[in-house]
Amino acid sequence: MSGNVSQQVPNGNSSAGPAWTTFGGKTLMAWKGVAADPRIWWATSSSLEPDAGSNQYTWTPIQPVPNALSSSSPALATLKGVVYLVWKGPGTDGSMYWSKFDGNGAWTAPQSVSGAGGTSTGPALAASGGTLYLAWKDESDGTNIYWSTSGDGGRTWSSQQPISGVGTSAGPALASDGAGGVYLAWKGIDPDTTVWWSKCTDGKTWSAQQRGPVGALVGPGLAVDGSKVLWVALTAVEFSPSAMYPVFTTGGPVVYFSSLTNESQNQWSPRADRYDAYTPNRPALISTGRDGSGVMLAWSGPQVGAAAVSYSRLLLPPQSIEFTMNNFVINMMRSGHLGIKNGSDTDYVGMAIKVTGQPVVIATKGVGDQTGGQVGVGLGLGPITVHPGDLVYFHYAIINSGQGAPSATGYLEKVGNALLNAVEKADEAAIQSYTGLPLSQLSPQEAGALIGAQIGTTLPGVGTILGAIAGWLADDVWNFAFPDCDGPVAAGLFILDAWIIRSLATYGIYSRTDNNPGVNSPSGCGANSDYQVDWSFGFSL
Repeated sequence: MSGNVSQQVPNGNSSAGPAWTTFGGKTLMAWKGVAADPRIWWATSSSLEPDAGSNQYTWTPIQPVPNALSSSSPALATLKGVVYLVWKGPGTDGSMYWSKFDGNGAWTAPQSVSGAGGTSTGPALAASGGTLYLAWKDESDGTNIYWSTSGDGGRTWSSQQPISGVGTSAGPALASDGAGGVYLAWKGIDPDTTVWWSKCTDGKTWSAQQRGPVGALVGPGLAVDGSKVLWVALTAVEFSPSAMYPVFTTGGPVVYFSSLTNESQNQWSPRADRYDAYTPNRPALISTGRDGSGVMLAWSGPQVGAAAVSYSRLLLPPQSIEFTMNNFVINMMRSGHLGIKNGSDTDYVGMAIKVTGQPVVIATKGVGDQTGGQVGVGLGLGPITVHPGDLVYFHYAIINSGQGAPSATGYLEKVGNALLNAVEKADEAAIQSYTGLPLSQLSPQEAGALIGAQIGTTLPGVGTILGAIAGWLADDVWNFAFPDCDGPVAAGLFILDAWIIRSLATYGIYSRTDNNPGVNSPSGCGANSDYQVDWSFGFSL
């Protein structure tokens, strides 16, 4: 595994989420100290984006902001080249304070945010035009979101106003669209883990709340990229939606992300795992001015047991993957040992892969008459390019057929295409017909269960699914003859995503053995077949 997936701010540690902003071709990051340390620390980078080779920024030594003490995440924004910092007071002090950075290493003395009540968690800050926007979870009523603006660089603030009809159990987030509009996003009131959002375009009113991705444990992070696309980052404790084997996110809550691909229709990209980013705290996003590839993510621990302040590009590089069926072992033939077909299985192997939005890719191979033991296959498929947020659907099948190679391989190709297209269709259409919501707004568990319902099995696939998809392989579905003791002897179906693929990088090549105890054989064919299939995939970062 490359060591460049995530990096850390030297000596930066925090027990709350960090904040950062861009200014003058650099970034500035600020964070509360660890545990009982209420000081707000800060550092600046020497460039807007990290080094292309190491993925690291060069940071100035960390320093405390003079007299800035907090018990929660701070907030940062840049207005007309000047960096502003807002924070909640320490301990039970719910007042909010602000300071600004002169660009030469000095911060102004903290001042109270006039006209604002108290907050119980970290506030949110954004700059649009000549105005600072401030939003926070109210301290007195516990769930309402209030907001205020300042048009004179923080010296005065408008009287606080509630945002009608919304509520949260965590700190909200703000982001400017660069064209006079400001987005607000927040987690719902517990136990609601939905991220909700609204927008202000006139400096006075907010649009009706709309539903975004789900799964948030704490407040989200927001950024608008250089193409005017809104990105959201959130944290959740879940298994990867592609849990093809027992992989646990032992690093802590995982960071997920999504983008608002069509604002007028409230359409979001499928929520994707962000590998190697674990935090129980609010994540932070900034845009370096390019498209989504220029969006940066920051978070605070846990990282190897420490609350390190870490950062990385939100979108990791694409991966190139190749699948291989290495061999299979016949413990029991489908044809039995009763002299039928000279006591052998005539086997054909098929593998199919589909990446989100791309055509199915298929490879087939005949391996001849087999009577038992290990059979070498050596069938490869790929390389397949997978981008962040893609899902990879992988299917294999082995059939015993005496109909000859053209018929048998054509059958495997037809089944592979139909099966994987059906699974993706379940993602796009069937789930929304069941729930009224797109896949991006469901949790991985909900999506997996509903996809599985479409093909008669439970996904993600753990183990064999031969019995579950027997209907897909039946003669009357595909108009393919399986006379005598012919028929399917092994099948697998798995859904992988970027998180699971990258998590397996530590091992170089992931290998798996599936036991396929078969389905009922026709009378006179002996016991049911029993095949063990060895397959693997390898990739490069």
